[in-house]
Amino acid sequence: MEDIKEYDIPYAYELFNRITASTVVNGQPLWALLLDDTHNLWHCFAQSAFIEDCVAFSITKKFADVAPQYQAVQRSGMSFKYFLVGGLAFVVTLVALIGMRFGPKRVVLYSVDRLSPRGRFDFRIERVYQALAAERAPYVEVFHTVIGKRFVDNLLRRRRAAIYLEGLEWAYFLTRMGKRIFVGRAPTMVIDGLEGLTPDEQEFAKGLIHKYLSIAPLLRYRTDFLTWALRGRTRVVFAIDDARRYQEFMIAAARIGAHSYAFQHSHVTPYHVGWLASGLYRGAYARPDYFVAWNEYWKEELLALNSVWPEGSIIIAGSPKETSVFAATRALPDSPVRTIILAYETHAPQRIVKKVLDTLVECADVRVVIKIRPDLPAEGQLSVFGTVPNSVRVITNLTELAEPVTAVLGTYSTFLYDAVEAGLPVGLIKTPLAYTKRMVLNGLADDVTVDGACAAVGRLAALTTADIGFRQKVLSEAGRLGVVIHDILVHENAVG
Repeated sequence: MEDIKEYDIPYAYELFNRITASTVVNGQPLWALLLDDTHNLWHCFAQSAFIEDCVAFSITKKFADVAPQYQAVQRSGMSFKYFLVGGLAFVVTLVALIGMRFGPKRVVLYSVDRLSPRGRFDFRIERVYQALAAERAPYVEVFHTVIGKRFVDNLLRRRRAAIYLEGLEWAYFLTRMGKRIFVGRAPTMVIDGLEGLTPDEQEFAKGLIHKYLSIAPLLRYRTDFLTWALRGRTRVVFAIDDARRYQEFMIAAARIGAHSYAFQHSHVTPYHVGWLASGLYRGAYARPDYFVAWNEYWKEELLALNSVWPEGSIIIAGSPKETSVFAATRALPDSPVRTIILAYETHAPQRIVKKVLDTLVECADVRVVIKIRPDLPAEGQLSVFGTVPNSVRVITNLTELAEPVTAVLGTYSTFLYDAVEAGLPVGLIKTPLAYTKRMVLNGLADDVTVDGACAAVGRLAALTTADIGFRQKVLSEAGRLGVVIHDILVHENAVG
C-alpha cells in the first residue's frame, strides 16, 4: 500500500488553469488562440489536457515520469500497423460518404466506437438509436475510435459503414508526410510565460502545449472535410456529450446550418472543464447547440457550474442509456447484518478509501463488499486496497449480490447517482476531490469520514422512506426522450 501513487486531482485542476492563464505561444496568449475565425482553440483540448495529462502528471509532479509520451509526440510517425488499419478506417469512411452522397438526407450521429455486450450500438445512447429506428429516420454515424484490433472487431460486429475521425486523420498524416518531404517541417513553437511554474511544471507545460497545438492543423483539416462531406446531406446532428473529441464535428454542423444536440451520458462536475465556460477564453466554444439533460436536477447543475450551454439551450428529456435495473435492494433499517458496497473508482484517493475500508471491517455487524469494474483487471483494482481482509467479498456485478444492501460508499462515480436513483442510501467519502461534493450539498448523499465511518453506516441505515423517496425523486430521469427526439426530428424535417 505504501508504494501506491495517487492522483492529486485538485492540484491537476489548479495547474491546468495556471498553464491556461499564463502561457504565451508565438507571442499570443494560449487562451486567445482560435481554431478558425470564431472558435477558441485551447478549449477544444481542455478536457483531454486536464484529465489525460495534468492528472497523470499530478501523481509525482516530476516531468521525467511522464516525459516519454511527449518525446513520442516529437518523433511521431506512421507505423506499418497504423498504415494498414488506418487505411481500412479511411476506406470504410469513403464508403459511408458515398452512401451519404447518393442516399437521402440523414441524421448524423456522433459517438465513440463502443458496443454494448448484447448489441451493435453504444449502450450509453442506445435509446437514441431506438428512437431513430421508431421514427424511421435514416442516419449515418461518425465515430472516434482507436486504430487497432478493437476497431476491427467492432467494425465486424457492427457490419455497417461509418465515418471515422481517425480515417480522416490517416489521410491527413499521409498528406503531412508528403509536405515534410517536399516543404519541410512546420516552424518551431516559441512558448513563454511559464516563469510562475516550477522547473518540472515548466517542462510539462511545454510538452503539453506542443502535444495539443501540434495537432491543431489536423482539427482544421477534419473540420473542413466534415463541412464538405455533410453539406447538403444533413438534416440534424446528434451526439453523445463527448467534450474531448466532438469539436470539429460541431463546428462543421454550425457551418452548414444544421442544428446539433448532445445527449448527456454521465454526471457533470467542476472537473468537467470541457463542459464548462470560463471568462478567460476568447472566442466561441465549439459545442453542440443544445444539451439534452436527464432531468431538472442536471439542468440546474449545469447552470450552477456555468456550463457552455445557456439555460435556453438545455432540454430536459431523459437518459439515452437503455434503462437497466440497479440490481440491489435496500436492507431494512434494523437488519442484523449491514451490507456496505464500497465502489472502486479509478481516480479516488485510495489511501483514504483504504482507511475507510479498514474502519468498516472493524464495525459491529457490518459486512463489506467491494464492487470493482468489469472492464479493468481485478488485480490492479484490488491492489490499491492492500491486503483485502478475508471477510470482504469482491464482486464485479451487482447481480452477484443476493442480500439486501444497507448503503453504497464511494468518492465520485456515476455509480453513486445510480444507487440514489435505485433507492439506496449513499455515503460520500470525504476527500479533497470536488467531483461529487455537490451530492452532499444538494441533499442526495451523506458525508463519511475515516473516523466516523461506523457512525455513518448507522445514520445511512436509519434514513427514512421519505428521505430516500426525496432523493430518488430528485434524480429520477424525465422519461420523455422518445417524445423529445420525435419533436426534434419533426422540427428538423428528418422523419423518414
